[in-house]
Amino acid sequence: MEPRLVVSSSGEIFLELPDGARIQVPKMKHDVVFVLVSSISRQYAGCEYRIHLDYRRGREIRREMIDGVIEHARHLNEKIVDLDLEVKPGQKCPVLINVGLDGVTYFNHAMRSRWIMKLKDLRIAKEPAILYVHDNVPVLAQPDIVVFENGKCSTIIEIKTTSRDPRIISRAEELQAALYGYILAELGMPPRNVVLVKTRRGSSERVLDIVDRIVELADRGRDMYTRDLVVYRVKVDKEKLSSIIKWALDYWLYRRNPTARPGNSCRSCQHVRSCPFSHTYPLGR
Repeated sequence: MEPRLVVSSSGEIFLELPDGARIQVPKMKHDVVFVLVSSISRQYAGCEYRIHLDYRRGREIRREMIDGVIEHARHLNEKIVDLDLEVKPGQKCPVLINVGLDGVTYFNHAMRSRWIMKLKDLRIAKEPAILYVHDNVPVLAQPDIVVFENGKCSTIIEIKTTSRDPRIISRAEELQAALYGYILAELGMPPRNVVLVKTRRGSSERVLDIVDRIVELADRGRDMYTRDLVVYRVKVDKEKLSSIIKWALDYWLYRRNPTARPGNSCRSCQHVRSCPFSHTYPLGR
């Protein structure tokens, strides 16, 4: 049986594990029932207060967000199933998939259909659902591709798309891939390679079609930079990543307030005009 979240008659959330263990999930901010690795990477490498406001006020859907999801699905040859394309750009909607009963439903569906232990006999597992538990908090990792060789993890491939120069890699993008590598290693499936692939939207190649080439490059210790495609090997610093996870979960567990990092990143933030920390951003531009 795969891991699953269950709700008691009194509303408490429990995580049931395949070995029969039953863990009570602690009460977390914004009524989240699990934490996403992508959130942890943006908390640490971006502005955590931005995430805080996303949950409190909702997030505006922008055209580039929809374009990014469609392009990302193309690289995996997947249909769009988790995005409501009827939402018009400019409208606000609930931001994420991990809140309340909706979060329980999403988590359980992901584990039923994509739990990594069900996919490890495949050579290429697309978007496997990986559970890591820290401080009784379920942390959900969903890397884009995990390549297996004889049932062992060979390479993690995380895909990012952009309409700009793919050679510009953000700290959050690199950290997200590194966290996937760390979590799999902690679960006894250490990957040989962790690779971030960043591609320009509209390019002719699909990442799914060049997996062998990516793995070969990584095994040879090489990166690749072209106008439309970057293959970048990511280092996994276990000690640092462990402390980052603990720091990030302290926010969700009410142990500290969100950390604001106002500055140049305010330029692209949807909350810039209402955020109490955005005073360093020149609003007149």
